Amino acid sequence: MFLKVFIVILTLQSFVYSIELNCKSFITSNWWTQSLYECENGNIQITSKTKRTITKINASHNHRKSNKDVDSVWIHDTIVNFFPKNLEEFFPDLIAISITTSKLKEIHADDLKPFPKLIKLFLTNNELEVLDEDLFANNPKLKRLNFDGNRIRHVGGSLFVGHENLLFLHFLNNNCYSGEAKDDRFEVMMLALNIQNDCFDVKYEASKRN
Repeated sequence: MFLKVFIVILTLQSFVYSIELNCKSFITSNWWTQSLYECENGNIQITSKTKRTITKINASHNHRKSNKDVDSVWIHDTIVNFFPKNLEEFFPDLIAISITTSKLKEIHADDLKPFPKLIKLFLTNNELEVLDEDLFANNPKLKRLNFDGNRIRHVGGSLFVGHENLLFLHFLNNNCYSGEAKDDRFEVMMLALNIQNDCFDVKYEASKRN
């Protein structure tokens, strides 16, 4: 009897803590001279930092396509307070990730570590406040970044250092700076420098060390 109850409890816990990503549709889009197969309007709910591991993908793929063919994920207009874990287990070759209008509160280097091929990261209209200097330590191929419409007040001093491929940078309507640059490498570099100068919070960095 005890064993049966124990099994039922475990089953209920697994059900309660399961997190599913629902891809409403898949599209093949032409993006920046490149064709991407995208999980569009992905819907998911994440409100706990300790319970954010994706356990299932609900998707109806286009003809002869599978999860392994997915290049891009766009999660939009939902609640994703923390970056989802385990996404790479379902979509191993992602080069583009967008989480927009979803109340994302934080993102760290470990969240992006599983995506060394990442080229595009759009995190617009969320609730981000801090971007650590090592955020992109594992993403050397980044070309397009968009942080428009957040609450960013601190950016680590060397966040953009070493990212020579960056050709598109949007940072409009943030607390510490607002600006955009694209297609001109010099303008992108100047914007990155301005962001680093205006958004480096000395007190915040000092509090991290204490």
